[in-house]
Amino acid sequence: MAGRIDFSSVRRKSLSVAVLASSIAAFALPGGAGEAGSPSGTFLTLSDVHYDGNAQDVWGSQQETSRILWTRAQDESKRLVAEKNPGFVIYLGDLPAHNMDAGRRETQFRAVLDGLQSIVAGTGKRLIYVPGNNDSVAPDYCAFTEGGETPFDHASDPKAWPVVNSKPADFINRDNLAKGYYSVYPLGAPAGAGTSPNLRVVTLNSVIFNPNYGGFAGTCVSPSVRQDDANGQIEWLRGELQAARDAGHKVLIAMHVPPGVNGYGSWHNPDAIV
Repeated sequence: MAGRIDFSSVRRKSLSVAVLASSIAAFALPGGAGEAGSPSGTFLTLSDVHYDGNAQDVWGSQQETSRILWTRAQDESKRLVAEKNPGFVIYLGDLPAHNMDAGRRETQFRAVLDGLQSIVAGTGKRLIYVPGNNDSVAPDYCAFTEGGETPFDHASDPKAWPVVNSKPADFINRDNLAKGYYSVYPLGAPAGAGTSPNLRVVTLNSVIFNPNYGGFAGTCVSPSVRQDDANGQIEWLRGELQAARDAGHKVLIAMHVPPGVNGYGSWHNPDAIV
């Protein structure tokens, strides 16, 4: 990682549970013009807004992102996009506050999705969405699509998603978008074989791999469907990686829940990572 973003200039606040995280990361592309045939670039990552417009703008743990903080974060993100000129933006999931009822979730989905869209408005840069464990119209850890609805249906411009500023040719595979995973060219589709840009982003719905998938009560997704969903996503990922290898493309894999036996525990215990 390079150029860690410090929000201290716009607020004196730390969200220890509802984490508003961002960073600038670098990537290199094989082939094409540039030093040693590998031009480098950057992308901006944002994650875990957990927006609650009724939240107090106060310091402390267990605090959701307030209206004021979200406005300031958007302003800072726009500044970074203009100043650092990242190639694209990835949002790594979790739109609403924790444990919200359906009615409030819909309002929170709209506030965050519209705010994210505004960050790249007028820039032509793609903003790629990755689902988090709170991003279901049903309770936390339920399926990405419930009752035929996704969080996108509650945005002011549902058709802008899952990739803002995208073109149809940018999508490599969106057959499983209803389950929350797809693949895309973040810098636009290459003009032909062996041409740049040849970078792919594979977005996973890693909620499907989480033991809590199906809801804490285990009632919104049946055990057999959970296993089928996990198996299906793994096979899909295998195919996407093989296709990228065959094409000589680089791949970024984006997900919300970190990999490991216990994603949170393995943060402190590298030996637990699988």
